[in-house]
Amino acid sequence: MDIRDVASHGDLNGKSIKERIEAKGKFIKIRLKSLNKGINKEKIEALFIEFVVNRKGIKVSGKVEEGWAYITLSNLKNSFLDAGKVVNEIKKNLSILQYPLEKNVQIFPDGKQPHNELKELFEQKDYQKIHNTINWFVKEIVNSLNEN
Repeated sequence: MDIRDVASHGDLNGKSIKERIEAKGKFIKIRLKSLNKGINKEKIEALFIEFVVNRKGIKVSGKVEEGWAYITLSNLKNSFLDAGKVVNEIKKNLSILQYPLEKNVQIFPDGKQPHNELKELFEQKDYQKIHNTINWFVKEIVNSLNEN
């Protein structure tokens, strides 16, 4: 559906379908270490809201109470499609953010960035797989309606 949405709706900034697929399916992962022990996941989410289109694009995992976390960002704003850019932006504002995070916090892109599965599917051009997936989905919906 994401590929269909990108293909069906134009882009006011003139981006190609390939560029829009890259942006739509992109996830980046950031790691925080030596966090303030009093911080919680909601406060971390609030710090990363500027990088995503909406709060649903932020997932915080790890042991925040022990001082470390992974932040996975999706549905990124166009200017922050790179983990390095997000890290640099946070580091630039560290003097403001050191109270909620901790003055000795370490922020860096995770070494294993998530794959962009949407981009890979688009580049493979395996239309038979897409066709089969849609057929399966329609059958499941019909079956669930018939059961009710």
